[in-house]
Amino acid sequence: KSERGNYTSISKGTVLIFDPLNSWEKALDKIGKSFRNFRNRKEPDYSSVREYLLSGKAPNYIEKVEFGLPLSYRYKSLDYKSAIIEGANKERQRSASPLIFKVIEVNKEFYPLIILLNKPYLLPDEDKLKIRDTTKKGVKQKAKIFPHVSDSQKIINDFLSTLPKCRRIYL
Repeated sequence: KSERGNYTSISKGTVLIFDPLNSWEKALDKIGKSFRNFRNRKEPDYSSVREYLLSGKAPNYIEKVEFGLPLSYRYKSLDYKSAIIEGANKERQRSASPLIFKVIEVNKEFYPLIILLNKPYLLPDEDKLKIRDTTKKGVKQKAKIFPHVSDSQKIINDFLSTLPKCRRIYL
């Protein structure tokens, strides 16, 4: 049973428009590489997931869930141990990111855009997350369930603050 407010939309969202480039590939790289580099940072969640793989203790909070689910982690330092984080509710194991990356061509110039939707996290607050060791292929590991507490859009705002200057349009 969902209410209208549980769905994300573009109303009350934000469009970030960056300076144009001369090809769509360069335009997409400008925002895509920034996002990849930010997501690949070890912290804030590296230590919590690593601790789970070492001891089985579920994390208290994973910030990167604000970017959508599932999340995968792999640790070279732990002989390539890996884990996945997803929604604990079978109907909502996945969740979309509130960020949409787009390139628009205008007069042979390519503008990179990021559209930030109005809903920071798409799983309802009563849902929980699960983390599971995925190191051994074909062997189902028992997942640990843990609550999630949304920190609004802090990590998303942290990412946006790393981007070059842009024009913002508030919808």
